[in-house]
Amino acid sequence: MRRFIGCLLLILLVVMPVLAEELYDYGGLTLSLSLEDTLTILRDGAKPRVEDVTAELSWFPRASYRQEVLSLTTKPPAEFTPPTYTFHWKRPPVGELTFGLEATVRTSSEPLGVTEKVPFPIKSLPSDIAKYTHETELIDINDAIRAQALMLAAGKDDLFEVVYALADWVTTNIHYNLTTLTAEATQPSTWVMEMRQGVCDELTGLFISMLRSLGIPARFVSGLSYTNLPEFSDPWGGHGWAEVYFPGTGWVPFDVTYGTYGFVDATHIKLQDSLDSRTRSLDFLMRGYAVTLKTASLKTAVEVLDKEQAGTRHYSVTLEPYDDRIGLDSYNLITATVTNNVPAYLSLRLTLAQTKDLELLSSPERNILLHPREKLAVHWLVKTEDLKKHFIYRFPVRLYAGQQVVGETEFSVRDGYQEYDRAFFDRFLEQGTAPPLYDDVEFSCVTEGERRYVGGSLTVTCTLTNTGSKDLGGVTLCLSRCSDALQLPAGAETTISERLTCDTPGAKAVLATASNKLMHTNALVRYECFDEARVAITNLTVPDALRYDEEGTISFRLERVSENIPQDLVVSITHDNFAQEWSLDELDQAHIFSLSFKGANLDPSGNEFVVRVSYADPLGKTYEVSEERSVQLRDLTLFQRISLWLLNLQRLL
Repeated sequence: MRRFIGCLLLILLVVMPVLAEELYDYGGLTLSLSLEDTLTILRDGAKPRVEDVTAELSWFPRASYRQEVLSLTTKPPAEFTPPTYTFHWKRPPVGELTFGLEATVRTSSEPLGVTEKVPFPIKSLPSDIAKYTHETELIDINDAIRAQALMLAAGKDDLFEVVYALADWVTTNIHYNLTTLTAEATQPSTWVMEMRQGVCDELTGLFISMLRSLGIPARFVSGLSYTNLPEFSDPWGGHGWAEVYFPGTGWVPFDVTYGTYGFVDATHIKLQDSLDSRTRSLDFLMRGYAVTLKTASLKTAVEVLDKEQAGTRHYSVTLEPYDDRIGLDSYNLITATVTNNVPAYLSLRLTLAQTKDLELLSSPERNILLHPREKLAVHWLVKTEDLKKHFIYRFPVRLYAGQQVVGETEFSVRDGYQEYDRAFFDRFLEQGTAPPLYDDVEFSCVTEGERRYVGGSLTVTCTLTNTGSKDLGGVTLCLSRCSDALQLPAGAETTISERLTCDTPGAKAVLATASNKLMHTNALVRYECFDEARVAITNLTVPDALRYDEEGTISFRLERVSENIPQDLVVSITHDNFAQEWSLDELDQAHIFSLSFKGANLDPSGNEFVVRVSYADPLGKTYEVSEERSVQLRDLTLFQRISLWLLNLQRLL
């Protein structure tokens, strides 16, 4: 009897489940948002009395290129003076004061397209943007952060490439961890860098620190977002991400927690932007006696009103194996060719689904950056395992972007087909790669101070040290100009110095480089140029005259009229009989001040009001400006004159 040998066809299944469409995948969402908080006034002694209570809410939905505020109402009605909604209660009773807002917003996942290459480093920034390159208590910078950022930026002259490299490094290397320490209090970036873990605020903070160490402006954004992680009882909660400033485009969102670079999905609701995560969302003030004020946590609620399907994808993908027929014990290469179909930078997170009995020899997830209209090939190395003879195996392969399938292919396996070893694909993947670079060098730059007034200058000196055992030839050092090629023996050092001038105000950066055929290293030289800080008192209004029983108001607008941002401001309105004073950390936008007063507090012989503003600049220079106005007290009766005379006598005594 002749033995029959046949081949059965087995189709191996993709084991990554097809998930229901998540909110992340929609192109737009219409959302109902409510914020609510409660203040409780408590007795703290006999005869309690409250003069007034003020609550300033700085968390509210912000209009932007991707977020439209369709409606917003406050309860009770509040006064809006950017950047806060102010709730005010006069002489409220002991008990609870509830306040908040309700809004409807429409959000989008569309990116803010960066269509042109922005050179790195950024050579000059205006002062109001330059403040987002400075350290804060939480967004701090040490040598480890600076060195890591410089290493990731090495050899790059494209700002988007640098920002993308830093974002991808944080996403890949910093572990999201809801520990007690990070949940209770946000840790500074230096702690996150050392511990390699944190929550969204801390991952974002480290990303911003790395950017600022390179002179790239970045700000912290706080708001709400959606998650499907089981650790969270409410899928909508507080979240933090970053916005990076691209000259010529504006503030572009990057979320290193979600791994979205150059955009955020439609579940992100922006409520505030600031220098770091420490900026408060609520501030309270109570005036009274025999009372205390108890605050509660801000309550948030989000409801999805409408969903908008994503439009045509900005990219196209073809997925194919190196060989669609391979042997039983063989390697294969899966290649995704991704084409950016729009004239703007585009980042993607691709995931190759695992297939049963197919070993994936590289990470299934890949973050990629595509330049405008660029086509890019992405590879995954796979190997068949534990397969039997006399069968034909068909392996389907599926590629995802988020939860969406963006590419599918397959290949067959059976005994007798071509087999490939790993060395074949290693050689294939290494084609065109650069040779290893000589890295036994140290390169650093120092300046004689980092701040100057416009018209001043400073000297920068850069030193290259050959710490290796080989002599280096043809070495060129460059600042704004390059040195002649020189020899640098083992153990020797050489320097280049240059005088940098402050022609215009703002933050400046120069990239110093040292290179030859085997070595390339760089250092970033940063400095700031300041004009004199100037403010203007405008729209000053004062009544010319006032009766004894009337109330008047003096008001004015304080504006910055210099690139330099005035700091440590003290603003006052003074009269011989009374005064009011305000303090501001800085004047980055105009503020309006006002003081109400009664005719009964004026002097019959004349009244001089002085508006005075004293302030400093970042270099410590102090300034003062003032304006004076007169108010007459008119139509006094005899009784009113006597009352004023007695009041003045009381003040003298």
